Amino acid sequence: MPSEAEHSLENSQSSNQDIAELAALIDSEIADEQFEAVEEVSQLIAREPFPDASLLSGICKHERTFRGIRRLILSEDDDARQAACNLLFMLSMSQPERPFDSPCAVHVQNRAMIGRFPGLFQAFVVALEKGSIHTKNAALNALMSISFDNAENCLHIAETPGMIETLLEGLNTGSDESRDGASGVLCNIVYYNKDAAQLVLGLDNVLSMLKGLCISKDNWSNYLGVSIIEAFCHQEHAVPMLRQARTVDALKQAMTAQDSTVLYSQTTRLAAMMALARSKDILVDATDALRHSLNGEVMGNSKAFCTSP
Repeated sequence: MPSEAEHSLENSQSSNQDIAELAALIDSEIADEQFEAVEEVSQLIAREPFPDASLLSGICKHERTFRGIRRLILSEDDDARQAACNLLFMLSMSQPERPFDSPCAVHVQNRAMIGRFPGLFQAFVVALEKGSIHTKNAALNALMSISFDNAENCLHIAETPGMIETLLEGLNTGSDESRDGASGVLCNIVYYNKDAAQLVLGLDNVLSMLKGLCISKDNWSNYLGVSIIEAFCHQEHAVPMLRQARTVDALKQAMTAQDSTVLYSQTTRLAAMMALARSKDILVDATDALRHSLNGEVMGNSKAFCTSP
């Protein structure tokens, strides 16, 4: 068994001086020192069963922390890029199941400080364009967490040159994990900030691309497209544009394109269709689709959704 001194060391909390020294190391001109400091901070704030709460709440208050992290993300060292993105994820990670816990409050505070640091989101664009698949996944996870329930960060992300285009491209390329990450960031952006949603809709052929995903024969593409359209439906100003683009037709096709036993996917489609629907027939079709899904049945008997054998 560990001694009392060892147990105390394992559960110790960083002092203000400790935190300042770690921030300085993250901003070191020596790459190895930077990398080791980032790894150490990640380990301490994730320490079980007693994370270093002082470090979690204090490290983001030092500008040198973000200055060093930005340099690491922009570096040519892929391991360093990934480690820096992972740290930002851990500092801001979403915990919606525990919204009133103090650790979650710290993450919310960190999220705001991360979003205010100049040039950080532009560094993410570089990581997404040049990083390995592992770095891309780490960057997307961090962006999802940083954008969660933070309208200001969502707008900053949407305004970052090249970011939206890179995320949209990511819906069609890479692994399922990275495509899901790109979708998650886009969903947050358009769901939490009206102006960000307008910026996304303002890009050429966005709705055509999303409709293409909805009617794709690839189940994952189908799900990603519907998820983003559903997020748009939470912005009142976007709904007329979605209607004009005949998005409901794509959603109706999506309901027959994927296994109807996937309840969450069907429920997401239903939410989007109900937000867009203007006719009783569409709402009946959507309700029928959900009923079939709940019963574990395959769509095909509904007149509006019947397909040729």
